[in-house]
Amino acid sequence: MEQNLSAALFFLFLCGMLLLSAPVTSVFETIQAGSGALPVYLFGVWLLLIIAAAWVVRRSASTADESETD
Repeated sequence: MEQNLSAALFFLFLCGMLLLSAPVTSVFETIQAGSGALPVYLFGVWLLLIIAAAWVVRRSASTADESETD
């Protein structure tokens, strides 16, 4: 069970690294200067990563609780 949690969190880490990497964020340099798209994108990705990590950990904890009661 702990391997699944580690794998899911590692996958989230890799997704975060990809989505926050310079090549992906450089797309926002082509958008009009002063549009504020980059901070919105960065905050959105950060927020989604936190929500996804909380969901994975909570789901893992509830699965562990169910297996203990059986």
